[in-house]
Amino acid sequence: MLFDKRVESELLRECLTLPLVPSWRRTLERRLEQGQVEDWAPRLQGRDAAEKRRTGHRSPARQADTNASTLDSRVDLRLSSTGAGRFPGGSMSRLICADFDEFEEALYGVEGHYVLRSRQQRDWRLRVVELDGVALMFGREGAGTVYSGVGLPGFFNIFLPLSRHECTVLGGQRLDRRLIGWMVPEAMFHIDASQPASWMTVAMSCELVLRWAQQHEDEFDASMLARNLVCLAQQDLAPLVWLALRLLRIDHCAPQELHAPAAECAARGELLDRVFRSLLPVTPAPSAAAGRHNHQSILRRALELLDAMPDTPLHLADLCQACHTSERTLRNLFTRYLGMSPHRYLMQHRLHAIRRAILHAAAGETITEICARFGVWDFGRFAGLYRRYFGELPSQSLRSRRSLPPSLSQG
Repeated sequence: MLFDKRVESELLRECLTLPLVPSWRRTLERRLEQGQVEDWAPRLQGRDAAEKRRTGHRSPARQADTNASTLDSRVDLRLSSTGAGRFPGGSMSRLICADFDEFEEALYGVEGHYVLRSRQQRDWRLRVVELDGVALMFGREGAGTVYSGVGLPGFFNIFLPLSRHECTVLGGQRLDRRLIGWMVPEAMFHIDASQPASWMTVAMSCELVLRWAQQHEDEFDASMLARNLVCLAQQDLAPLVWLALRLLRIDHCAPQELHAPAAECAARGELLDRVFRSLLPVTPAPSAAAGRHNHQSILRRALELLDAMPDTPLHLADLCQACHTSERTLRNLFTRYLGMSPHRYLMQHRLHAIRRAILHAAAGETITEICARFGVWDFGRFAGLYRRYFGELPSQSLRSRRSLPPSLSQG
């Protein structure tokens, strides 16, 4: 229902009686109120690209920026020296921020959330190059993280770590320089990075993927359209990364040249070719595949329960009951896919939920009142944990939030 293009009021009301995750509930409530399906284009391809499709005109060329960084095992994206936030014209192609919240919201082609595995050690950086149906994204995370998300409808994604490969686990598979992740629309995935890492993704519209498959039907593997995979690359991945970095550099320095219609079409075609030449023929990474689908179903039920009851103190026994599984199984799955025990994940999830509540606190609401809703009784220990991961005390988060103009603090 979430990915259906129709709006049926009765069905929407019926869905809203279910224990939905907060983002899904907001989406369905908005559809019921407005009587239409939201437009994902500004989120997937940037506001300028969406406006271009709507009006038939191209947005103004973006300002030139710094050169792309060199590819090595310590990739450090030097994105923009103009500061954090959205750039003139509304297109978010460059972002530098001190905290993960804005970084999480800006990710293209996916919907999900971060749980920090370690304290924040550096700023978070994001660059996006849009090629009308293909979005190339470079990210640099500021902490060790677990990201649980779902691919948005209409787009396939590849995921490729650029640094600290050995510290990154995708779908329970530890990555290396020969492995590449493939994510399909509407399927949940988990990325566990125990150390701050850099990565790149390519989001490709279903239309372009299916067109490429039709043109290369003798070599395309249709099974990859239905499931997430971690594949053994069929070619050295360095040329794919270098091509992406060249596109990033040209988008910075000469956007008017890259985004001329014929040039953009050629660049998009070359990038798609390089992606699929790296993936095909599909060779899944050697791993224990048995029970993988059941693993994902158990994890999905556990995480959906947590998101549906953000201010209810939950325990391992609650998750086991909801997932109809044993503590041992749940402990093994959390460790394999999320990089931590269920107990630690519950603690981290509650910490993030309290932070969100603080950042959206009502006028006059206190830290004590917020923490009490989540079952916190040792405020000193909680404040220490909060500062360890988020770099400030809860009271500082509340004060900084309330210091914002009303239009921003309510966003």
